[in-house]
Amino acid sequence: MRVLTFLVLAALLSASAPVLAQDFARQRELDALKDIAASQRQQTEILRQQAQRDSERAWREENARVNAQRDARSARRFDQH
Repeated sequence: MRVLTFLVLAALLSASAPVLAQDFARQRELDALKDIAASQRQQTEILRQQAQRDSERAWREENARVNAQRDARSARRFDQH
């Protein structure tokens, strides 16, 4: 009886091993895809932040240029008087 039980359990385990291996492989694939998606989200956020910094830098540079022009005009007017 024990031998028969052992054989039945061994048969069930050997039959379920490929299914478990497939599940494990599928889970690994899903985990890899999740990692790729997380990495892409992180990269997108980094690029968004860089674009924001670039935009702010361009605004500051333009503001400084406009202020310098205004100051130069004011200085010329002051020199004329």
